[in-house]
Amino acid sequence: AWGDVFNFSVYVNDYDLDLVNCTLEISKDKIIWNVINSTIINGTGLCSFNVTFDCSQIGINYFRFSLNDLINDVVYTEIKNFTLTKNPVKLELLIGNDSSVIRNYGSTSLGVSVYDLIRNSKVGSQYPEAQVTFNVTFDGLNYLKLGTVTTASGDASITFAPDCTYNVGTQYWVAYVENDACYQNAVSDNYIVKIIGTLNPKVVEPVNGLKYWRGENVTIRANVTD
Repeated sequence: AWGDVFNFSVYVNDYDLDLVNCTLEISKDKIIWNVINSTIINGTGLCSFNVTFDCSQIGINYFRFSLNDLINDVVYTEIKNFTLTKNPVKLELLIGNDSSVIRNYGSTSLGVSVYDLIRNSKVGSQYPEAQVTFNVTFDGLNYLKLGTVTTASGDASITFAPDCTYNVGTQYWVAYVENDACYQNAVSDNYIVKIIGTLNPKVVEPVNGLKYWRGENVTIRANVTD
């Protein structure tokens, strides 16, 4: 994965024991070569570099060493390749498990933290942020997509304000990373959100402002909808 530390090494042996400039070069296309690091080897010895990458270099990369003793022509080692993959991540609960929300009137926050398992820290800050999608069940089984947000310092949260699309009772929500540029696909555990219904009463009779004689029977009728 791109977050790992990679070691590149070559053994240098200059028969004249001249000082040798050893340079590591990396390329995406074997045409344009970027200098990564260089050091001076006193005649013979191991030329070694530890290198970290960013996610822009995901995919196949090529590397070579150039050796120059400032007397003879520059010598290049054989070109070899290596592949950088996306970093694996883990999603952990931040907020919103076993929360309650009133349908049509209320809202609640659902959130997770995203951890880079290669760097052993949250994504974000000095590392790329991640795209996180939230889904919530509407009938206790089938999910609707709530939305996609970008993490902020490794945390992602979204507001859930259910309408009548969502049934009253226990629903489940989940967060996941999918097709992100830098991180592998990952899914959180299932968490619970409880949706509370509301009753809406409406008086049908008597009509507002209608007058009745004392002792007269008055019919009172109302509708209550959920």
